[in-house]
Amino acid sequence: MRRILLTATALLSLSTAASAQRNPQIRDGFMISLGVGAGSAGVSCSGCITDRENGPMLSLMLGGAVSPSLILGAETHGWAKQQNGENMQNGFLTGIAQWYPSVETGFFVKAGVGFGHVSDEATDPTFGNVKVESTGFAYQVGTGYDFRVGKNFSLSPFVNYLATTGASAKVNGTNANERLDVSNFQYGLGFTWH
Repeated sequence: MRRILLTATALLSLSTAASAQRNPQIRDGFMISLGVGAGSAGVSCSGCITDRENGPMLSLMLGGAVSPSLILGAETHGWAKQQNGENMQNGFLTGIAQWYPSVETGFFVKAGVGFGHVSDEATDPTFGNVKVESTGFAYQVGTGYDFRVGKNFSLSPFVNYLATTGASAKVNGTNANERLDVSNFQYGLGFTWH
């Protein structure tokens, strides 16, 4: 996946100058972006150490331009991995502000707040099916670039960091009186309609 994203980014940068002349950066009205890529997810809890796991991710952003340099919207992210009978997944729903420091370029930074959820389900020989999960306040920061390849369409490589804080763990639906937070570092490519 990383090789595909690097190749796509290299090809995009070769055509940026010509595309920018034909397709100027205009942000006005509704915007939607579908992102695909990979994420590195990790959990932290009281008294536990976990390794980060890599897996595929998807994202969807809906928003609107309030000015040529600012888009406000909502974004959702999903990450999942199945390995050795274990099913791990996390998801986020955030309200975001995406800011373009220069209206002539496609470079942007974003920040947001909302909610995040993590779950890990596996079958234990002693305890049977065990599901550990939590939901809590989440925050997001990220950056990327809109490469205009059409009048109303951009390819948008991005990186994001999302995390929950202060989320309470549940084991098979029962409160465990422990904290269980998730963090997810993502990189991918967005297909953006402006």
